[in-house]
Amino acid sequence: MSDNYKIKIKHTILIVIVCTFCSLLILQLFYVLIVQRADLLSLSRKKIEKTIDLNPKRGSLLDRNGELLAASILEYELWVDPKIVLKNQISTLNLLASSLNRCDSLYSYFSREEKKGKRFIKVMSHLSTSSTLSCEKIPQGNISVEQATVIENLKLSGVKLNPVYRRYYPFKESFAQILGYMNSTSPQDGLELVLNNTLQGQQGKSWMLLDGRGNVIDATNLEEQVIHGTDVRLTLDYRLQIFAYQALQRTVETNRALRGSVVIIDPSTGEVLSLVNYPSFNPNQWTVEEVTKNYNYATRDLLEFGSVIKPFTMVALFDTNHIADNELIDVSKGSIQVKDRIFTDTEKKKILTLSEILSYSSNVGIIKLVSRMSSNELYHSFLKLSFNTPVVSDISIARGVPRNLESLLREDSVGKSSISHGYSYSLNTLKLAQLYTVFPEKGTIRPFRFLLNSENSNPIKKIEIPQAVFEKVDKMLSVVVSEGTGKKAQLSPYSVAGKTGTARMIPLGQSEYSSEMHLSSFVGYAPLYRPKLLCVVVIYQPRAGGYYASDVAAPLFREVTKYGLRLFGVKPDELSL
Repeated sequence: MSDNYKIKIKHTILIVIVCTFCSLLILQLFYVLIVQRADLLSLSRKKIEKTIDLNPKRGSLLDRNGELLAASILEYELWVDPKIVLKNQISTLNLLASSLNRCDSLYSYFSREEKKGKRFIKVMSHLSTSSTLSCEKIPQGNISVEQATVIENLKLSGVKLNPVYRRYYPFKESFAQILGYMNSTSPQDGLELVLNNTLQGQQGKSWMLLDGRGNVIDATNLEEQVIHGTDVRLTLDYRLQIFAYQALQRTVETNRALRGSVVIIDPSTGEVLSLVNYPSFNPNQWTVEEVTKNYNYATRDLLEFGSVIKPFTMVALFDTNHIADNELIDVSKGSIQVKDRIFTDTEKKKILTLSEILSYSSNVGIIKLVSRMSSNELYHSFLKLSFNTPVVSDISIARGVPRNLESLLREDSVGKSSISHGYSYSLNTLKLAQLYTVFPEKGTIRPFRFLLNSENSNPIKKIEIPQAVFEKVDKMLSVVVSEGTGKKAQLSPYSVAGKTGTARMIPLGQSEYSSEMHLSSFVGYAPLYRPKLLCVVVIYQPRAGGYYASDVAAPLFREVTKYGLRLFGVKPDELSL
């Protein structure tokens, strides 16, 4: 074989190898640029781009005077790329740890996270520097504005400060159950939850561009603009709320009661001025056990209120023409038997007028009167009075329809007797307040308002019962306070109307009423010439000796209502003439 032929074969082989290599290279480039393009671009973006959510500032809750009830305080999230910080900024780790009050090793922490392949981890600040606590037990939180300023001045590569907001409640326990509370990201209860769509705003996003070494070279562009939440002004008055809470606390503790509630509204407008419960909790720092136990009793507990329901039974009797104004009723010296049940009175009287039946809170008297009605008549009168509907207001905050109203349909004399003086069916405290507005408003029920200057789409309801009926019962309720069981609710120089209620309660899991557990309540309004405040007081299971509403609930009504009338500059009766 000639040398030329050998050289030609070698050239051919070399060309084939080169062509094959070029073909493979072209195929590889095609595969990378066409087939894998999307995946590689995505991987590239992950290395050079970082997106962090930007939280909007939540709208504030304010009282009717513009006082802050709930506000969002500016803090910062600290995002750190451990790979960059460990590589370029090891010497500054001690400064960073000091600014965060960290007592653990940031170098060890970042090293662990870097080995996991994490980029931009969230780093928390220790909220305590006490030497008596171990690092594991010290609570952690976001970075304060002061800490953020120090960290920013360190000019560290691989570090990003993201503004966030923490909810703060300046009046703590006194507003906790009505305002609600927040976890780290969302509302959990109360007006915070009900008004969340208005308060929360809309989250934005921050887009950061990193160079090949991971340094942040641009962090100013926004993918989505932050929209901050809207402030909401409430009808509540912070001064009345705090006073009512403190007075309620004293009453509950003095009477060694389980808990209590106070609701104060303006019956002429339907504005809710105060709604307090005790015990409460601190919404700035709460536990699951606390918030579960100390819920909003006034809107959630369905209760058998007892004698505060008697005025509505009296309205039903007048409405159905079963009683006359000047009747005298033989109350059998305070005892009556209906089938196998015996009902008694606390005060043993023989003859009572209609007004005295309410003044002395006679069970026997009201039972004798209601025996003239059919259950169906009583049921339909209560329907007119809106007993079958939930609380009507500009927001949905209370539990729904009272229970067991349908039992009024039964032709059962025992059930009807129980219902006539406030047993056998239940409603919540806020609903009781709304029902009672028919007396100061003479047959009108206004929807409640929690939002100041809001347009309430719920119509004012005119009860289909003659106004004269409510005027009669209104006068009876004024006598309850001036001469009857409500004497300790007197507010001289203001005139008052109202009703006491002392009811036995059924222990949880049992079916019989207890002689040891009572619910003491008082509902009243003042002044009579032009009622400005209607107040409901409910005290659960007072155990300091006395439990009658005349001794427990009525004095609390007097205390908070008198403060409220003076707070709003309401003139006493004699000055209004």
